[in-house]
Amino acid sequence: MKMKFLLFLLLGYASCAPGTDTGLQIQIDAGEYDRHNSIVSFQVPDTLEHEAYQLMDSQDNVIPVQIEGRYATFVLPGLNAGESLSLRLVPSKIQNEKGVSIQFLQDAVGFKLDENRPVLQYRSGAGGLELEDIDEVHYRGGYIHPVISPDGHVITQHYNPDRPHQYAIWSGWSRTEFEGRNPGFWTAATGTGSVEVNSIDNLRSGPVYGGIRTRHHFIDKTTDENTTILSDNWNVRVYNVPEKNNFPVHIFDLDVSQRNISESPFTINEWVYGGIGFRGNDSWLGEENARLLTSEGKTRVDGEPIREVWSDIGAHQSRARWAYLSGVVDGENPGIVILVHPENFRFPEPIFMNLREPFFMFSPAVLGDIHIEPGESLRLRYRYVVMDDEPAPEFLESLWQDYAYPVGVTFN
Repeated sequence: MKMKFLLFLLLGYASCAPGTDTGLQIQIDAGEYDRHNSIVSFQVPDTLEHEAYQLMDSQDNVIPVQIEGRYATFVLPGLNAGESLSLRLVPSKIQNEKGVSIQFLQDAVGFKLDENRPVLQYRSGAGGLELEDIDEVHYRGGYIHPVISPDGHVITQHYNPDRPHQYAIWSGWSRTEFEGRNPGFWTAATGTGSVEVNSIDNLRSGPVYGGIRTRHHFIDKTTDENTTILSDNWNVRVYNVPEKNNFPVHIFDLDVSQRNISESPFTINEWVYGGIGFRGNDSWLGEENARLLTSEGKTRVDGEPIREVWSDIGAHQSRARWAYLSGVVDGENPGIVILVHPENFRFPEPIFMNLREPFFMFSPAVLGDIHIEPGESLRLRYRYVVMDDEPAPEFLESLWQDYAYPVGVTFN
């Protein structure tokens, strides 16, 4: 109630006085955790009139801010637990686009920091790739590859000849039911289902982040009339965060909303994998070449599986808030931690890890069937932090806390 009253006063003031020119006062509260280069988003009044804004502290130090629609995003340099900081949102005459830039490639969109440091690519198709050993039935778009570490190491893989259906970071379900049929959205080789890119829009660059929105269609091909069941909507953001606690990092968010746009219920059947997958660099192949650590302190080889299915090949399953994977690439040990949003379905999420291959995913279907009624959506959100040095578990936990419990923002 207090927040609504303050916002009402703020909107009234902004609509009848030149308040937006002198600056809107906001207060940042760290909460229970120390903050360092934290990503902060907050809603702004719809009365803002200028094209560009910036944040300024009490010493007139400038903090870049990026506004998209009704939401502003910035990177908070530092704030100790329990402390507060006052900032002013003021118009800026300089539109500084340095930070995260977008590069258009053949069947791909690349993201770079400072125009020269690649972070990742979103692939919309197989154009420009040399895939002579891969059957064209596996060609598709709608995934992220490569993902690149701060030192320039590629940590993902797509179109491995033995697993051509694993596309670095991608979405897919293995076992499903729809109108009495069982379309498959895991490997196109079955011919019963496909995942196809429908649209790419809202591409943006900026000082704080670069982003893209895409839509993929999950198409049932078990009958003569192909039926689109799911609209798989992705929002990808790459942030201009050079380091966290003196660790050089690349950070990006993936927000997935899978909406049932058909006229019938859709069921994802209980199975050991399915969801948003991750395929690591081929140099991580083999039981000794990839490492896993979860928020619960589990590794690839310990812990009891939630289900006994596939336990004969050493699949490790447990539930976690985050999972860190790493391996040797070009003599170094880059890795990635996948942070799970606490509002995800069946959080903390079950995981699947193949002991012999660098294939990992959070898989909510491990715990039972998932039903999506017409017009309803399944939303899954993850933050990926890529680094080159082996981190302490406490550092990984702090990354998750920063993601799960963002700083508080109020207007003064």
